[in-house]
Amino acid sequence: MIFNKNNLLLHQLTSKNKTRPELGGVLFKKDKTVATDSYILGEVKNTEEYTNDIKEYPQLSDKSSPMLNFSKKGYIIPAKAVKKIISNLAGINAQIPILDNCIFTMPKTSDTSNIVSTDLEQVDAVTVKNIDSDYPNYGQIMPDENVKKQYKYIRINRKKLKQLVDLVNQFDIKHKAIEDVKIGIKGDSDPLLLEIALTNDAQFTGLIMPIQS
Repeated sequence: MIFNKNNLLLHQLTSKNKTRPELGGVLFKKDKTVATDSYILGEVKNTEEYTNDIKEYPQLSDKSSPMLNFSKKGYIIPAKAVKKIISNLAGINAQIPILDNCIFTMPKTSDTSNIVSTDLEQVDAVTVKNIDSDYPNYGQIMPDENVKKQYKYIRINRKKLKQLVDLVNQFDIKHKAIEDVKIGIKGDSDPLLLEIALTNDAQFTGLIMPIQS
């Protein structure tokens, strides 16, 4: 199957807790990648059209064959290996857009994965042993399209959100053991509200204005 940088960046959400090895990797399924540390969960789901782009991937110079039949269970790839794949993709000066992607090729053994990228001249392959464990049933909490309609949404500038969160991370907060932040959403035309209790019983209130559609 075929994946891009957005799929791979989820390695940042993996866990370093060795008692749950399955959380130390990114789950690759036919049309998506998933990662969680049990507190934060992220999924990048690709379109069917994008997934079918693997048929347009150029023939590899090492003669390896694309993996077209993905296990329904998927494959858990260690975060370290995923970071290496990102590094390989970053080194490609792609004039052809499809070369910004990596693909799974047929592995030599059933317990390993072979993930490659190419600039047409050279093939960079990451061969890694899959994490042999059952991934959490995240589908139980991941909202489907019908459930998403029950949420209130507000469109905000992601850079402004990062700016506010970076500021909050610098504060001396009251509840250091909890590190809790309250977020309020009133409506799609109202600002996002963020509150946090600081030391000396001070309180910070931050607002991010919505993007008007």
